[in-house]
Amino acid sequence: MDKGDPRRPATGNPAGSGAMPRDDAASQLTDRQRQLRQDLPHAGLRGELWLAYQPKFTARGNRLAGAEALLRWRHGTLGAIPPDEFIPLAEESGAIMRLSEWAIGAASRQIHAWRRQGLGAPRIAVNISLRDLRVADLVACLHDNLSRYGIAPDRLIFEFTESSAIGASPHLTGMLAHLHAIGLGVAIDDFGTRHSNLSHLLELKVSQLKIDRSFVSPLDGEDTRAHRIVAVIIRLAHSLGIEVVAEGVETARQLRILSVLDCDQVQGYFLGHPLEARLFAELLAKHAS
Repeated sequence: MDKGDPRRPATGNPAGSGAMPRDDAASQLTDRQRQLRQDLPHAGLRGELWLAYQPKFTARGNRLAGAEALLRWRHGTLGAIPPDEFIPLAEESGAIMRLSEWAIGAASRQIHAWRRQGLGAPRIAVNISLRDLRVADLVACLHDNLSRYGIAPDRLIFEFTESSAIGASPHLTGMLAHLHAIGLGVAIDDFGTRHSNLSHLLELKVSQLKIDRSFVSPLDGEDTRAHRIVAVIIRLAHSLGIEVVAEGVETARQLRILSVLDCDQVQGYFLGHPLEARLFAELLAKHAS
């Protein structure tokens, strides 16, 4: 995920986390937050939600490899609401499932529309919380959209943060295995931060691993430890048959080093900012020609 892009924290409050109970948290809301919390569940029906698409490129050859779909909210009276403001409210209020379903549907419709325009069917990553998968409706929503729009499962990627995988239940790992088995892409985002655990690569069926920007940024400096750490992550993932995406690429030097280290894909402001669907379509057309 690039700087300023939304990241969806895990749904619910893990035991022992010290997080504020839902009722207490609600009492601390400002008038603006109360309005946003009240309006958020209806934002999709009101046509206020939209997806921005940040392109991903191959590290070698600079070929367009797909995009990450980033949820945006343009409120009817308050204007653009930053993701880091409305996503936590959605998590706390329980509206996050509705946003997840909306994002899956919107991404599926857009892939179908691009294909009908003769632009191909790019791989699009959608951010979810692993805890969303505990609700059968989300998986049913996925299957429904794949069938309705005639999309191959490998055109969609579910991205979840590594920290949300902590304590994943057998049911959850089984759900990920099911998605992996039908061909859906499954990606661990922000790999290497916080509660990094190599067991996640063994327990969870994933097809992509995203190196966090905190490891990419130091590649501009002279400290070779950053190079070695990134090289080890890439080699480890490749040994397990997992693709590697580096996020937060902002300089030519970072891109060059990642290419030398055999990173598969790159994403960041140096290569492209998040785009509206119309502008991403132009990028698709350019790379198709």
